[in-house]
Amino acid sequence: MVAVEDWKNQLYEKTQIAVKYSPAKYKPAYKIMRTRGIENYEIDDMDVTFISEVIHKCSYIFPSKVETRKAIEQLTEDRNVNGHSDENEECEELYRYAFLSLTNLQRFIDTVDEWETDIPDEIRLEYRQRYSAEIIEMQKSIDEERIDQVQRTKDMDKDIQRILSSDDRLKTWCDVIKIYMDRSFVIDHNIELYQEFILRASNAGIIHAHGQAADYYLNTDKNCDEAEKRMRLLMEDKDNLSAGDVHSIMSAISMYMIRGNVLSDGLEDVVVTLINWGYDKSKNDELLVTAKKINDWLQEHPKLIGREVCIINKYQIKIRKTYLGYSDKAELFSIIEKSENNNYRAGAFILLGEFDEAKKIFDSYGEEQMQEFINYPIYTLYQQSGENLM
Repeated sequence: MVAVEDWKNQLYEKTQIAVKYSPAKYKPAYKIMRTRGIENYEIDDMDVTFISEVIHKCSYIFPSKVETRKAIEQLTEDRNVNGHSDENEECEELYRYAFLSLTNLQRFIDTVDEWETDIPDEIRLEYRQRYSAEIIEMQKSIDEERIDQVQRTKDMDKDIQRILSSDDRLKTWCDVIKIYMDRSFVIDHNIELYQEFILRASNAGIIHAHGQAADYYLNTDKNCDEAEKRMRLLMEDKDNLSAGDVHSIMSAISMYMIRGNVLSDGLEDVVVTLINWGYDKSKNDELLVTAKKINDWLQEHPKLIGREVCIINKYQIKIRKTYLGYSDKAELFSIIEKSENNNYRAGAFILLGEFDEAKKIFDSYGEEQMQEFINYPIYTLYQQSGENLM
């Protein structure tokens, strides 16, 4: 870049004025000038946005050809596009951005070499050779990374298909995920491969990956909606749900709550449902202890879930381990007498052992309403009474 004599002081005066009406473009550079002192400020301290701005607005300080100004506009646009990219973009698209940016950077170097003839030839030549070589190395590096990513994706897809085609998916899943955990946590000390695999496996419909995926979305990505979606995917395939799947969910929820976060609407019901399903399968008292802690926490946050739901959840957790006492039954009778929600009343009847009364409510339900209740974990207790509505 060609600069006039005393360009530093002239640029400082320009920046000092411009920062007031265009802070986004001038403030970062102005802070550097003030911190280091203008005498120590160099062109290498400028970012692409600021260079583009001063070349266009300060031609009396940095004279340049119109071709150069157009080329740097493209670099500024590339920077803005890459600066706004996020994790939702496919790797292939990010690689395309990178190669396109490097191509435009090489075009800028070619433009400077061709048009900025006021710069001595030996300087332009040294500039061209130096940065063109760096661009070639960066392209090689990106290309190698792209090849590695393609191979890694193929390997993961192969492992996923191995699980999906297995006669014992749970065992195969455990064998495969152990390999990824060992490599990520013990060998490479980098969890990205593990995270990428569990998300890819969950997207492919492997039920045993949904718990770890929910953990990722809760505690790493901070996305409660996506975490709830993964939990509900577990619920849709409850026949294949293992106690380990429930443990992974509860580990995620516990860590999330320990960090002071609040469960999103709907998430609390999903959690209690999964715990109860897991207990029915494993008879693991630890799951009920965790379920009780979650339910107690929910009772302290009435805005998240109704009081009647917490009472029913509390006693369907308790009844799986012991008997209900007099005061417990009194609370359930209160729901029967006062609640306008038939689902709550039916749940209370089931917990009290009044199965005939619960059946009277079910007889008034349409098919869709009955199916909704069947999906609740408390319906398991109704089935255990010897009644089965299906």
